[in-house]
This record gives sequence, structure tokens and C-alpha cells, in this order.
Amino acid sequence: MNGHPRPISSVFRYMVGYVVQDDIFSGTLTVRENLLFSANLRLPQSVTVGERLERVDKIIEQLGLSECANTRMGTESKRGISGGERKRTCIAMEMVLSPIILFLDEPTTGLDAATACNVIKCLHDLSRKGCTIVFSIHQPRYSIFELFDTLLLMSHGRIVYLGLSTDMLSYFDKQGLLCKEHDNPADFALDILTEETDDSTTKDLYENYLRSPMHISTLAVSLNRSFTSEVPRIVQRGRSFACQFLYVSQRILRNARRNWQPYFWQNICAVLLGLLTGLLYYKTPQTSGSSVKNRLGCIFFVVANQIFSTATALEPFIKERALFIHEYVSGYYSRSIKHAEELCNKLRGSAATIRALHFDRDNSDIEKQLQFIQPDLIVDASGPFQSYAKDPYRVIKACLTTSINYLDFADGSTFVQGVTQFNAQAKANNIYILSGVSTCPLLTAAVVRRLAKGLTRIHSIKGGIAPSPYADVGLNVIRAISSYSGQRVTLVRRGQLTFSYAMTETMRYTICPPGHLPLSNRRFSLVDVPDLKILPDLWPNLDSIWIGAGTVPEILHRILNGLAWLVRWRLIPSLTPFASLFHWTMNLVRWGEHRGGMFISIEGSDREGQKQERSWHLLAEGDAGPFIPSMGIEAIVRRILDGKKPASGARAATMDLELDDYERIFQNHTIYTGQCDSIKTNSSSESPSLYQQLLGQAWNHLPQSLQTLHSKKIVKVAGVAQVERGASIVSRCVATLVGFPKSGKNVPVQVVFQRETNGELWTRSFAKKSFSSWQMKGSGHSDRLLMERFGPFTFGLALVTTPGKLHLIVRSWTLFGIRLPAFLAPYGDSYECDHDGRFCFHVEIKHILTGLIVRYHGWLVPNV
Repeated sequence: MNGHPRPISSVFRYMVGYVVQDDIFSGTLTVRENLLFSANLRLPQSVTVGERLERVDKIIEQLGLSECANTRMGTESKRGISGGERKRTCIAMEMVLSPIILFLDEPTTGLDAATACNVIKCLHDLSRKGCTIVFSIHQPRYSIFELFDTLLLMSHGRIVYLGLSTDMLSYFDKQGLLCKEHDNPADFALDILTEETDDSTTKDLYENYLRSPMHISTLAVSLNRSFTSEVPRIVQRGRSFACQFLYVSQRILRNARRNWQPYFWQNICAVLLGLLTGLLYYKTPQTSGSSVKNRLGCIFFVVANQIFSTATALEPFIKERALFIHEYVSGYYSRSIKHAEELCNKLRGSAATIRALHFDRDNSDIEKQLQFIQPDLIVDASGPFQSYAKDPYRVIKACLTTSINYLDFADGSTFVQGVTQFNAQAKANNIYILSGVSTCPLLTAAVVRRLAKGLTRIHSIKGGIAPSPYADVGLNVIRAISSYSGQRVTLVRRGQLTFSYAMTETMRYTICPPGHLPLSNRRFSLVDVPDLKILPDLWPNLDSIWIGAGTVPEILHRILNGLAWLVRWRLIPSLTPFASLFHWTMNLVRWGEHRGGMFISIEGSDREGQKQERSWHLLAEGDAGPFIPSMGIEAIVRRILDGKKPASGARAATMDLELDDYERIFQNHTIYTGQCDSIKTNSSSESPSLYQQLLGQAWNHLPQSLQTLHSKKIVKVAGVAQVERGASIVSRCVATLVGFPKSGKNVPVQVVFQRETNGELWTRSFAKKSFSSWQMKGSGHSDRLLMERFGPFTFGLALVTTPGKLHLIVRSWTLFGIRLPAFLAPYGDSYECDHDGRFCFHVEIKHILTGLIVRYHGWLVPNV
């Protein structure tokens, strides 16, 4: 257009209007309502309701539709406006876009001469207001022919004339084809092109045209491209799905209200058939053999009637099919560009040029789309990659054809593994095609490499992703999970390639970077991710691998597990049809912590042949988690900007980043990571203390006084404390029952430790008042927690470190081993710290029902 590449189809259709030969509209709506429907769905949201109404009124006036503006278009059973008014209404529905070009397919078909002339005059007036009008026509009268500016004549698919309509007769006159004095020039041209021409004559006309000055001048203009104006930049005008749903629903309700007769008679027929059936089988005996047959006949009659009566529901779909196809092609319904535009607005001010565009991955012209956009890099995040059945690598092939670099977020194992088939072609084109540039398998592979340092062999890999329940999970993610739930998944076990079934195998795990508040213990289920196939290629001696997802609320997770078992037992073929329901439910039913996480655990052997277990934990607070899958893309782009371009070729992106690249990006978000290692012990070395085992790497960040008190060397400590009890009667009773000390200042304190292999007994003495508790490592649901038991109550405490302090936070509690609601657990600000090299403590115990129970703080030093 204007010497520039034509925009891609999804953008081009908002720059032009197209009026089809058959008049397609909603017959029960008025002229104004049809125009408003077109305006509401096709104009951008920035155009207000008042501006849309004003534009519709202006177009109605321009096309001479004022008298029939509030008249219904008409249906097969009810007459409406005239044929010419219908055609002008169809033109008006396209004019609401203010198109650059308006295409029409035989706009005068079915119209009488006078009406056809009025329609063409209307188009002529529009052309004088800046809109280019292009239409096909077969037999116009002379008054219509006079309105043409430029004329294109074709015969047998070849151009024989392209020039001014006023020059046509003189052009053919020079070729010996004369028009009689009173003949219609349009009829004369039609005779030349049809009745009096054969293939040889058409060839002569075509060759004469190629040698004509008009063709040479047209060719010179197109090659020179000396146009005064560029193609206007059109912002995508598709409305959001909610708007589309609203306006289409309004139209359907109007149709039903104005065309009520079919619905009325359907209900009448249903009532009459019900009465007839009831009368026929009234007072049928209940026990005799014939009555059983009669009842079966009644049931058959009712069921058959219901089946055939539902066939009437197909009629609206058949009638509306042509209307829907026309509206879809014309851009009434579109992908949600709203989110793309919102993202672009958020990113304004960056160095990059940002535009919101439609890109159709299934379009046959995808190469042309890429050439028009001319990107340096394509990032495919459309998904779900498990569902690209016909041509899953369509975008990759287009990138290879156009020599454009490619990255994707693919999490489909088969898709990522199959990318290597394009390796030779990518190297030949000197481009990189990287698949799986996401959490799985890129981040997991980088983590395993970090954990495997110093090990000679890796025996097993386990991992899991635990998203926050408040993370907005996309529909494509749910579709991907639904597509493979209950289906076979290839993995490695006992060193052999075998299979299992997705979402039917489960395990529990607690994600806890050392020194941070752990994520609640999650239930993880096996998922189909590229890691299951690709990581065994990186570590060929791997005995087993398992990757899962731990979604919450757990009740929904268990329901999905149950449905996956139905697929595994082949009671239902797939969960894909339920993906939309799952998506709606997961984004509606939410509770729990707004935190997510990830873990990778490996088992291996070191050079001495001793087995080691190492795990890496990631904790993402708030809304940080959903950004992690895209951080691999960000890291690669940053490396490219630093001049570190990925090597050419097509492959799974497992070796293109290291964990250091991710950690630099994690620092800009509320994301915390840490590593937990099994500590080797032998007969000559001392085993670590209870707190040292729980804190792992965070132990080294504790002040020396805290490390000393929690080491195995210390048996008794003493000091002074200030004690304060709650004022309420209930809190005092609870404190007395547990054995907490009474209120007092400068109360002498002594703590005696009895350390054993399975835990520690702490006996605290405040003056003459003593109480004891047993501390041990948690397991199962309480894994990675410090469990402290006071009589029948056991509390799960998280050990959280901050600079100079060790906090103890209640995460769970039980009574006689029965888990109690977490929101009813005691709470308070309890911590240990260092002051001038001396161990200090601050313990506060409150409850939602009683308020403060006890608070004591002071210092302790080891007894010599």
C-alpha cells in the first residue's frame, strides 16, 4: 500500500472495509442498531459512547438513511427496508471504521436501475471525501458508468485495460474496436470481454495493454514508489472478550424478543405433547406385564420426542452462520488485544519501540507477517505447546525461512525434544532456535549443575513447582495440564526408560530456603515437562527423575488427581474439555498464603563414594512468582545486549544459562533462594546440633553467642529475665496450666539442656517455677520445622534469620497429635539475638481469644 508492504491480515482488516455481494445483517435489528453493533465491536475503547453515536448519526445522514434509521432491516417472514437501503446499510456498517479503502463485491446485484444508480452515487460521494472505493460490477447503465474515475477491465483473468474511464473508447478505437454512436460504453466493453473474444483475441488485447503507455506509467509508479504519504499506523481495534460477550448477548436477546413466535409455539407444542402423553398412559396398571411394556413405550416416546425437539435448536446456528463468519472476518470478534495494549502502556518510556499487534501463528501468510514486522527476535509464548497437533513447529519454520532468531516458553516435552530436527538448517542460516527457555527445563538444568558440583555421579533428580493460589494462571497453562492429566508420561526409573501417568503420582515436600519462612507443606503431582526427557540426556547415568506441581487449595488438587485417575482407567478420554471449567474454578476458589516456590533435590556420590543429598529451594513472595518463567528470556536478551549471542543451532535451552544469570535477576524481585546439603558424618566427627541441622547454611550467619548456646557443648545457662503475664482470667489460667512463670522483674533464670540424638529437652526455671519442653525436627506435614512439645500440645516453629536475630514463628500446632486450625494457633514476637556478645531472648505468647498470655525477655550466659 502506497509503496510499502501491506500490513498483516489482522491489522489490514481494520484499515479497509469490505461489503460482500449478499446483504448480511441482523434482520430483527433496525438500521441504527446494526450500525451501533458494528461500531461497538470494532472501534477502540478510547472512542466514547457519545462519539460512537455521533459517528453513526453522521454516516446515516451521509448515506441517506435518515428516514429508515429506526426501521427494522426485515427477515424472511417480515418485510423491512428496501433493497437499496439494505445495500447502503451494509456500506454504512463498514464506514463506521472510517476505512482507507472500501471494497465492494457487485454492490448493484439484485437492484433495479434507479436504486443501483443511487447506491453508486452514494459511493461516488464517499470517494470525494477521501475514501478509495474499489468494486466489481458487470453491467452498469450509462449514468453509472459516467461516475467511474478509473476502470479496470479483465478477460480470462488477464488485464486488458487499466486507466481513466473517459479514455476507454479512444483506447479500443486505436485497436480497431469501435463503439457505435448510441451504445452504452459499459455494454460495449462487456461485449469485447465476453462474447466476441476467444483465447487468441484475449492474448492480443493483453499484449496490446502491456505495450500501452498506461501500463508503462503504472509500472513506473509502482517501481519508483514515490508516494507522498505512508500507510497510516492503525492501532488494533478489537474489543475485549467481555465487551464482545456483552454486545452479542444484547443482540441475541433483542432477536429473541422481537422474533418471539417460534419460542412461543415450541412451548405450546411441548405442553400439548405432555398432555397427550399423560392422557394416553393415564392410570396404567403398575404390576401386570403389559403395563411394563406400556411404561417402556411411554419412556421411549418421551425420550424420542425430546431428542427430535432439540433439533430445532440448530436452526438459529444455521441462520446465523453466514453472519458470524462475515463479522469474524471483518474484525468484529478478535483476540484480546487489550492486555497487549495495557502492557505497552506500562512499558512506555523504555528504550525499545513498543507496539501492540495481532499475530496469527496459524495463518498461512505467517512469513509475510514476520517480514512486515521485521523483528530481531521472536519469543513464542502463545501455548499450549502440547496442543499444536497439525503443525507444531509452524512458527519455527517461518523463522527459519525468514532467518529470524527464535525463543519460546514451551513446556511440552515432545515439542522441546523435537526442536533438534532443525539444528542443521538453523546453523546454515546462522540463527539460534532455543526451545524451553522457561523454568522447565532451563532453570532446573542450571540448578542441577550447581548442585552437582563436586559429585562424580547423580543418581536421582526430584523437583517441583508450587505456585501461589493467588497467581493468575492462564487458560493455556490449564489446557496444557488438562491435555496430559492421566495420560502416559515417559521418564527414567531404576536406570531404565519407562512410563507413568501424569497427575496420578504424588509426594509431599516443604520448600524452605535456609533461614526463611518455609512454604506450607505441599502435595506435588507428576507433570509432563521437558525435564523428564532432556535431563537424562545431560546426565546419562541418571537412575530416576521426577518433576511435579504443587497447586493449592489442596482440595482442588485432589479433585484433579481423582479425575486424572478416571482418564488413566479410560473411563473418560481426556480432561481437555474441562479446561475452561478448571480455569474458572482455580481463579475463583483461592485461599492460603500469597507465596510460591520451587525445589530441586538430587542424590549423588562424591569422589569418596559417599552418598550426598542436596536440595535447592526458591521462595517467591507475593506476585513475584509468575515472572520466573520469563526470567530466562530476560537473561538471554541481556546477554545478547552484552554481546554474548547464543550459538547458532536449534536445541533445548538447557546449557545457555547458568544459575548465576538467574540470581542476578532474582535480586530485583522478592525472590529468595538457598541450598540445603546433607552433612556427612563419621565416627570421628561430631554430628551437628538440632538447630544447625534445621538452619543449614543460615547457621553460619547467626551471631556467635547464639551458635554457642545451641551447640552440643552447652549443658546449662543462667541469666536474668523480666516476666509479664496477661491480665485476663483466661490467659492467667492458661499460663498457670502450662507452668509459665509469674510476673516479675530481674527474675533469675536457668535453662538446662538434655541433648539426645532425636531431640533436646529444655528445662526452664524462673526463680522457683520450672517448666519443660521437648524439641525435635519435624517430619511429614511439619518437615523443616522445629517441633516443640508442651504436654499434649505440639507447636511447629519456623526458624527465620534476620541480621543479628533468630525468629521463631508458629506455623502449626496439634493436640494429642491431631492437627488444629492454623488461624487459632498462638502467636507473638519471639526471637533470639546478641547484645554485646551476650545471648538475649524475647518470648511473647498471645492468642486470638485471650490476648497476651505471657511475655518474658532477658539474657543468658553459659555456666562455667
